[in-house]
Amino acid sequence: MKNISLALLLFWIIGCTPEAPPTINAEDRKLIDSLYLKQVEMRKPELDSLCNLTFDVRVRSIVDSVLAERQEEIDARVQKLNEIKAAQ
Repeated sequence: MKNISLALLLFWIIGCTPEAPPTINAEDRKLIDSLYLKQVEMRKPELDSLCNLTFDVRVRSIVDSVLAERQEEIDARVQKLNEIKAAQ
């Protein structure tokens, strides 16, 4: 009886594994790829025009951010130099 219980427990543990994820066959993959490529080609002009419209604003924002960061670094170095001069 003990062996049967152990065997049933073992079978239950082995049998309770999660199912494997579904796989895509080659035909489905080709269909998905072709649909994706069609959508990309349809959307590309729209996305390119949006990118062109916002390019100047994004560049200006990035430049301002870099300049602000560098100004903070310059201010910190000047302050450190002033502290060193004051200590002498």
